[in-house]
Parts: sequence; C-alpha cells; structure tokens
Amino acid sequence: MTFSRTLIVLAVCLALIPLALADTKLTEKVHTDAIEIMGQSQPAQDVTNTVWFFENGLRSDSGHISTIIRLDLNKMFIVNRELKTYMESTLPVDLKKFLPPGVFEQASKMLAMKLTVTPTDETKKIGEYNCRKYDVTLQVAMQTAHSVQWASTEVPVPEASRKAIASSMFATQSDQAPLIAEYMKIDGYRVHQETTMNVMGVSVKTVEDLISAEDVKVPAGHYDPPADFEKTDFNLQMLQRQS
Repeated sequence: MTFSRTLIVLAVCLALIPLALADTKLTEKVHTDAIEIMGQSQPAQDVTNTVWFFENGLRSDSGHISTIIRLDLNKMFIVNRELKTYMESTLPVDLKKFLPPGVFEQASKMLAMKLTVTPTDETKKIGEYNCRKYDVTLQVAMQTAHSVQWASTEVPVPEASRKAIASSMFATQSDQAPLIAEYMKIDGYRVHQETTMNVMGVSVKTVEDLISAEDVKVPAGHYDPPADFEKTDFNLQMLQRQS
C-alpha cells in the first residue's frame, strides 16, 4: 500500500459521459517490502494499478476498488466492484458530517498535512522518458513519508488530471489550495518513485514504477459508479480499510 494511495478517500459521479472518449491509460507496478510491527507480520506486496485520466479527473483501479475523481462535479467516489456498492462525497471531505460531536477538532489536528516538494537539477532517462528528480516530504500527525520521485513531462497526463490526483490525496483537508499548489511544483507525472515511511518505529519502503502509457477509448459510464450498484453511507473506517 502506498502512502499517497492510503490518502485517497472518496468517490461517485452523476455526469453524462459521451459514448466513447479518448483518454490516457497508465499501468503502474507497486512493490511494498515485508514488515513486522508489534509482532504482526505482513509479507511483501506486489500489485498492479490501472489509472485512466480524462479532461475532468481520473479513475484508479486497485484490486476490486475503483476510486473516481470528478473535478467537474467536485466529487470523489469509492466503488467496490466486488460488493457492488459505492460511497460518495464532495471535495474536500467535510469531516464534521461523519464524526461524533467533539471529535472533529481532534481528528482535524491528527489529519493535518504538510507537504514539501523540492525540485532538483538532477535528470536522467528512465525507459523512454526524460525525467527530473524531486524530493518530496509528506507529514501527517506523527508520521513522515520521504519520497524520491522521478517525473517526466513526456507522460501524457493533463494538468487538470494531476490536480485531480492532488485533490484525492488531500481530500480530508479543509484548506486544500496550499497543498495542491505545492504538489503542482512537480512538473509532469511520476515514472519512478521510492517512498520510505516510519510506522511505529519500523521503516516501510514502497517502490512505484510506470509500466505503460497509452491513449484509449473508454465506454460510456466509465467515470460513474454503475447504475445498479448500491449507494452506501460514507464511512471513514471503511475507506481506510479499502485504500
């Protein structure tokens, strides 16, 4: 599980999609090292994620969970294709709606994020892409994730779609604008990224690689929750289990 993907937390959409759209489809490979925390072991994980970018947002599929970001609707959706259910929320998430009285203030402090993106002059070619190195630090509560990201402007991802990525990462933040502006210092899309995070005194490393990028046409409704799926209540704990 990547740190950024853990923060992706909302989903749904009601807009009309044309019969077919020419969009960008990316396939990514994610590896997380094995870890042991408080006597509990978790084996190494290797997953393949698929992301589609379109003019107004994105759809990301990981396992049986689809996350849909719709900037035109200011909404994000989590779709469980296995259970045939989905959850919906506007962006940013209004935590007051989902937390007991008195808990909101504490939760807001715990979830407060600080992002620092430092561009470097270091460049190299990875596969077919000319990349630039960025040092990225994301702080949430007592946890800090340090990433070395190699990004390229040659990956065909629109600026609006990159903003959709940032909106999903910072969905729980009431003031997203400074975080999104900091994230947009990364010029292009990541081709390779190595992230190290300290979890309860244990260092966890995740490596993400872009495998392929292609233009595709998607069917109608690709960026909507299926009409026959059941809408369920927005649930923060369920979101964290699914992310």
